[in-house]
Amino acid sequence: MLAILIPGLILVALMVYASTRIKRVAAEAFEAETIETDEFAVEKPDGFLNILNRDPALALDAYSREFGVEPQRTSGRRGSRCGITASVK
Repeated sequence: MLAILIPGLILVALMVYASTRIKRVAAEAFEAETIETDEFAVEKPDGFLNILNRDPALALDAYSREFGVEPQRTSGRRGSRCGITASVK
């Protein structure tokens, strides 16, 4: 019985540690920051996430923590994304 209990407790402790790290990294992604590219620099406000694998037609693609990308079926809110196109002259 003890041979099963100890590995089980170790596994649960590792899962708690991994979950905490994932939540911390996800929360840091939504913090305010400056996004700089060759074309522009923009201050991203707190609560928005910059999408790295974005549509190539957009210079910047982001969505908010509150609304996300997918429609929220339980709350009736719609997803919201904002995109910035840049043209160099």
